[in-house]
Amino acid sequence: MVRNLDITGADDLADRLLPTNEQGMEKAVKALPKEAQGIVMALQAQLKQAQDLIQHQQLELKYKGSIEAGWMQIEREKIDKQSATKLHDTSIKAQTDVFDTHVKSVTARDVAEINAGAKLIDSNQDREHEKELAKMTAKAAENAESKSNGASR
Repeated sequence: MVRNLDITGADDLADRLLPTNEQGMEKAVKALPKEAQGIVMALQAQLKQAQDLIQHQQLELKYKGSIEAGWMQIEREKIDKQSATKLHDTSIKAQTDVFDTHVKSVTARDVAEINAGAKLIDSNQDREHEKELAKMTAKAAENAESKSNGASR
């Protein structure tokens, strides 16, 4: 097709483009002497091996990259779980501390009320004892007075 173009150097361009496709390469190699054909075929075999190795290494890199990405994702998930656990533990501890403080304050209030009630009961008991003692003292005084009045008569 290039040889049929009406431009200067079309034949040279066609010769240069000939090895770029598979059929053109085969024609170019067949046109070479037998020794050159052997060299070209050996070089093509080496090129094919190198291309296969490159493709294998690319697949291996891709595979290793996906494995590493998976491990990184697992590590991120572990860190996220640890953070969530720490956050949860901190939240539970804060709630527990609030509850403990509430219980302590209610208990302290109840103890104060009980102590105040006990003091009232104690003071009432003391007054009752004092009244009883005053009655007994008055009665003893009356008895003593009556005895002393009876003895003086």
